[in-house]
Amino acid sequence: MKKFMLTVLLGLSFWVWFVCFFFGRKYYLETFYQAKTNIAEGAYSTISHGFKDKVVCLSILKNSHNLNVTFPKIYDITSDDDVKTLTSKGCNHVIDKYDFEMDFKHITKEERDFPIAYSILAHQNAHQLMLLLSAIYAPHNVYCIHIDLKSTSMFEAVKETASCFSNVFLATKREDVVYAGFSRLQADINCMEDLVNVPVGLNNWTYLINLCGQDYPLQTNLEIVKKLKTYNGRNVIAGTDKLQPGIVQRTKWFHRMENYTTEDGKQERRMIQTKELKSPPPFNMTILKNLAYNVYTRRFLRWVIFESEKAKALLEWSRDTLTPDEHYWLMLDALEEAPGRRGQISLSHPARYIKWKSPENFCSGYWRHFSCVFGAGDVNLLIQKQAIFANKFDVEHDRLPLTCLRRHLNGKKINERLEIQGL
Repeated sequence: MKKFMLTVLLGLSFWVWFVCFFFGRKYYLETFYQAKTNIAEGAYSTISHGFKDKVVCLSILKNSHNLNVTFPKIYDITSDDDVKTLTSKGCNHVIDKYDFEMDFKHITKEERDFPIAYSILAHQNAHQLMLLLSAIYAPHNVYCIHIDLKSTSMFEAVKETASCFSNVFLATKREDVVYAGFSRLQADINCMEDLVNVPVGLNNWTYLINLCGQDYPLQTNLEIVKKLKTYNGRNVIAGTDKLQPGIVQRTKWFHRMENYTTEDGKQERRMIQTKELKSPPPFNMTILKNLAYNVYTRRFLRWVIFESEKAKALLEWSRDTLTPDEHYWLMLDALEEAPGRRGQISLSHPARYIKWKSPENFCSGYWRHFSCVFGAGDVNLLIQKQAIFANKFDVEHDRLPLTCLRRHLNGKKINERLEIQGL
């Protein structure tokens, strides 16, 4: 009898412990979820980075309570020198650390038959660039990276890393990019020219997507391919013909570059407006406003860079305008003879999500240049978006958004593979 009672008591103790553990763990996770919009780097300073990121991401994504999920071991990389040091250990270390997809067996025939070209402009934080590159990397795509001429340490780090991949290269011509200046547009064109010049027999890409180092994908490569196919050979360049007074000033007056000294004593350059009026754009083109990052067909870019006299004339006219990358592309796409022209002017951008500053929009990160630099509290919104990419992210401020999105994308890739295998 005593043995029976002892067995009963032990059994009851086990179940009491199990119930307490299960609901206590559930309460712990839900507490983290309730706090997600108020995440601050020091809020959980007593918890290790890896464990904290797992708990918060799982709570935000709400698709699993399994704390044993695998996250890339990238927490110890913070500087350009760290990336360079990692590469010096061998390419396999880079591939493993950032989880690059190198195996063709995970690439569907639909993807292999539809390679994509990427142009990426970056000027700081090689680590964040590697997070972006590894997220969009597929062995059959092709990638050109333009590093600002001023960013010496980043260039050295990325140069070493790019050598690990046959389909990743640095722009053959680099620009000293000045914010809102012509050099920003020229940097994009440099990479685009390199990509158009890739022999068709080597990579027969149809679409090019231009990105910056603060972008990140919301879709897998297979999803991106399916989305691009819906564009039916058309460019997707978002913009408007309704120009606000401030926008009109960008092309109405000549602009020039000037040197100035910042409050901390650094020498910088900026674009300033002169009092000299510009002539109208060539060939009676209509001035339009576009977003800087879009989706372009290969035949459109070949026409722009190598064939069109109008494109060359507009490029020359744009040299002393402000932010020419925000009028050049749509003004050309609007021309009747432009290959792949969209045929409509619209600010809707199915390929890119940006949260613009307004009284209605909340940003859990911070606002920069009137757009949200996303924080962890924005992840739930981001994973519901159908856009291909989102902008902007800053891992130095908050790495949780990218950690969560990597987890989300990895989950979608696993599901895609299971569907392909019929499981």
